[in-house]
Amino acid sequence: MAKVKINSISELESYGKNIKDFSDKYEVETNALYRNFTDKAGNDSKGAAVNAYFKKLNTIQSQIFSQLPSAIKKYGEVVTTYVSEIRATEFVDKCYSSYTGANDLSSLLKGAQTNDIFNLSKDLDEAFKQAADAMGNSPYNTEGDLNKATTDLENAATKRIEKDEAVQEAYSKFTKNLEDETVTIKSFQDILNNAICFSDIPSSAIFQAIANGHLTATQMYYLNIPKTKEDAQALKAIISDKPGDVLKVDPNKISEQMYAVIANEQNDWTLAENNEMWQHFVNALGDYSVERNDIFTNGILKAEDALAQILMLQMYQLYEDNHKSTLPENATPEQIEEYEEKMKNYQILYDSYQSELNAINSNTGLMYSLQVLEIGTSVESKFFENRRTMEYYYYKKVAEVELNNGQFNIKTDKGFFQFDVNTIQTAYQQRELKPTDKDYTWGEYNEYTATTEYSDFGMEASEYSERLEGLRKERQKAHDDFNNSILQAVAETGISFIPFGSTALSVVKTLGAVSDGFKGNEFQSNGTDAIKSARDDYKSFYKKTTGQDIPDTKFDKLWDHWSKLSSGISDGVKAINTYNSAISQIDQQTSEARNDFMEKILDYGGWDLSENGKSTIANGRFGQYYDFNAILRVKELNKLGLKGYINNATNLTENDLDAAINKTFTEEDKQAYSDVIAYARGKETALKLQDMSPEQLEKFTTIVKNLGRDGMSGLGDYFDKEYQIEEVKPYGAK
Repeated sequence: MAKVKINSISELESYGKNIKDFSDKYEVETNALYRNFTDKAGNDSKGAAVNAYFKKLNTIQSQIFSQLPSAIKKYGEVVTTYVSEIRATEFVDKCYSSYTGANDLSSLLKGAQTNDIFNLSKDLDEAFKQAADAMGNSPYNTEGDLNKATTDLENAATKRIEKDEAVQEAYSKFTKNLEDETVTIKSFQDILNNAICFSDIPSSAIFQAIANGHLTATQMYYLNIPKTKEDAQALKAIISDKPGDVLKVDPNKISEQMYAVIANEQNDWTLAENNEMWQHFVNALGDYSVERNDIFTNGILKAEDALAQILMLQMYQLYEDNHKSTLPENATPEQIEEYEEKMKNYQILYDSYQSELNAINSNTGLMYSLQVLEIGTSVESKFFENRRTMEYYYYKKVAEVELNNGQFNIKTDKGFFQFDVNTIQTAYQQRELKPTDKDYTWGEYNEYTATTEYSDFGMEASEYSERLEGLRKERQKAHDDFNNSILQAVAETGISFIPFGSTALSVVKTLGAVSDGFKGNEFQSNGTDAIKSARDDYKSFYKKTTGQDIPDTKFDKLWDHWSKLSSGISDGVKAINTYNSAISQIDQQTSEARNDFMEKILDYGGWDLSENGKSTIANGRFGQYYDFNAILRVKELNKLGLKGYINNATNLTENDLDAAINKTFTEEDKQAYSDVIAYARGKETALKLQDMSPEQLEKFTTIVKNLGRDGMSGLGDYFDKEYQIEEVKPYGAK
């Protein structure tokens, strides 16, 4: 970046004028390139997507051809305005000013110099008197000269202060305005980068994606994401009919936001049970090393985790508002109709959220399975001293997948190829060797099922190897960082709205920006577009679900209500984080109570990879499966203990809880576990589920087992009735 050095006011004036001249010439040149993109594409979904694409083109043109030169010109005007204000203070070409210098000079003029003149005046008066006496004349009085000199000095001091204040004020305004305009111009850097990368995606590729249904109007914000050529290449691939081409892009150079776009597209494949797209992607994994594929699949898993956190926050907000909605006593027919309509639309939203969460869980289960199965290529070597030979063993594992009602059937085949190096020539050949499918010997065929039906058998995926444990730690750090960014966004921006559906991706982007130092203005700017897209997203889902368009009058009334749901978003974020902490703590414990609690009380799901006809070979829960129902169960337990269950049960009273506690503890143990007893009773205590030690959790679980005739199953049935959201089929599932 060039450094500009200004030595005089005239040079500063020339600098400002040159900037304004550049802005004018830039605008003239770019105006010749401006095109207004319009199309009568119709009102169907593809027509809406075409119009959204043209809107994107027009927006980019406006930003680069109009808004950017205006910002540059304003920067130049700030400079020339400053020059005018400095010259108004009577500085011509050089200006020196400081508060300290001005005050020191003022003190000198009003103080020391005035005193010197006064003393001189007294001395002169005495001398004049002596001279007048000697000559017999009247003495000359210097009082008038003294007063004039004193006044002139005081005026000079005042003028110096005023001039300095004018210069300082002009400088302060100049630096503030210059800083503001510099920030504005810098904000165009991302826009310029996006425009450059966006232009690398041919319009023909965009139109083909629209025609094939891979890019809708509500997904057009995907085009705002690429800021690098790698992101542009990834986007072009993932919206094409050959999504596996996304693996040609260096996975280390794909941004977090683009991984979120890729994950969202894959979730759409799952929602639509699009096996063709899934198969093309999985086929491509076989052409790259296991290590490279790990980077890519872990990028997807981190993005899915962020999307799931936002989705569960949305669900929590919706649940809280729905929970507060009641039908007034003696309601009028109009109130009844309005209430029923609101409940109907709540159910539509719930179904949508749960369907999306199901897709995320299915997709994460597949990604974990592909990591466990080590899909891709690998090479090992072994040296034999007696033969002076290095044997290289090449492996290639490929997979076919078929999605059926949310679970993936996976078929794998593994090939083997050996190459021996014992001469200089074979050593050179090995360095250049790239085995083809024909070189491998195939035949290690297996079939697996990746499902969201959790099984206690088998090992956690991360227990298989240091490699998988390293991938888990990387995901955990990303999870923690993202949760912190949400908390920071709530604190710093006053965010009060999380948009609906796929638009959540833009929130992921914005939250990332907040964590990088952007404040409220950045969020509000992105938030406006997000809310607009959210409205369109919901209308589209409503029509898909009901087969009807929602009337604008009805929608506006409902939307006015929904858009205020998140006034308690901070509480929602805290609830989600508490849930994450609680589940993580329980999931790490090894006691029998852990399984009882996770399965029978929280009914927490998970993913499972099994070899057909055999037992589970890998599974996972926390951070690998997202269960909104468990959030609500944790929330109630931390607030009410077992009180809610007892108050709603027809066959239980406080006496039954007393009996269960007495059966669980000796009198001595009651003192040691007083916090657990208080927690079970719903009394005020600092102990929360996430804070319990394995021993405390086991004691609490034992209380539940000893409670009445039904024990664990009774509490599980209560939670099912209170909080269970039914599993819904993906869109398009038969």
